[in-house]
Amino acid sequence: MLKPAILFKRQLNRAIAESAFDKRYKFYHLGYADLQFKAEDSTWSKIQMCSVDKENSLIGFMMASIARPENFIKTFDIINFCPDKKYTFGKDVFTFMDMLLNKMNFYKVCFSVVVGNPIEATYDKLVKKYGGRVVGVFEKNTILMDNKLYDVKFYEIMSCKV
Repeated sequence: MLKPAILFKRQLNRAIAESAFDKRYKFYHLGYADLQFKAEDSTWSKIQMCSVDKENSLIGFMMASIARPENFIKTFDIINFCPDKKYTFGKDVFTFMDMLLNKMNFYKVCFSVVVGNPIEATYDKLVKKYGGRVVGVFEKNTILMDNKLYDVKFYEIMSCKV
């Protein structure tokens, strides 16, 4: 289930710091790592949510950055801290996208993924479900902590209300 990230500030700080130098999270942190969660106190520029289980234990984090005044999502970031709860987290990712497009009425969501990231298959399903598209792939567009260059795939999903 999704809850506002600001309620989980302490847990997020710990989880993000612990993941910063873990090679399993190289696709999230890219070539650098922020060691602290920066909570937003409004939804003007970012929407930050946590995926939690029934016991309110942190599973993952999702953030959408908003382009204002155009009113669309310009980036979409997610991280799953509990790989054994992949199914719950995946459902929450779809719920988050539904919230952005159908409850908050953003007309477009843009995001990208480093090719090879395990979440890439989920993003492909997300785009298919919402009638989005792969805009393109930039070759050798980012460098990760392993000092290797990776391609980056770009997506966009347009609201059906446009």
